[in-house]
Amino acid sequence: MHSSRMKKVIYKEIEITNKRISRPKYALLLLLIALIGVGAYILTQYSLQHVLHNAVLSSYLSIPVDAVVIGVSLVLLNRYLINHGVMIPILRRRVERTVFISPGGGRPIDEELIRRHEDALRFADRDSEGYVTSLAMLGFMYLQNAIAYGDRSLYLKARDCLNRAKDAMRTVDVNDEIRILVERLEKEVEGSRSRFE
Repeated sequence: MHSSRMKKVIYKEIEITNKRISRPKYALLLLLIALIGVGAYILTQYSLQHVLHNAVLSSYLSIPVDAVVIGVSLVLLNRYLINHGVMIPILRRRVERTVFISPGGGRPIDEELIRRHEDALRFADRDSEGYVTSLAMLGFMYLQNAIAYGDRSLYLKARDCLNRAKDAMRTVDVNDEIRILVERLEKEVEGSRSRFE
């Protein structure tokens, strides 16, 4: 009786939904970054011209400063969105809105979808809830494919995601929903251990 109840917990289907930012909203954010870049260019050029008394030279020297400001702003924007669980358009192309995770269901997760979540994880700040959530989501995906394909290396990847998520939660204050997600991943991984070890 106890094992039957445990099995229901282990293989209960869970739903992972990605928040999405629309292309127009993302375009507006990019326009704002462009305006910041223009402001940085004008300010730098004015400052350099005041010091160097050479309009052409100050104009050329302002270009690298402008490029750095725009580049840093883009990275910060994308990290902010991903840390808050929002998939940016360049990473979410053809990504489904909802992914159903059911390790016992036998249906593998699309490899391309997993690669996109791996890319998103690289952008995530390690001291954020988004990082822990991304690790848990990837762990579930790896585990589902490990079971579907009988692949021990994917199981080990799922276990690694779990360990990294648990380590991150020692320093990151996460909400109850994320904590429960990680706990469910732990149950899934432990429940599948006999298949791979």
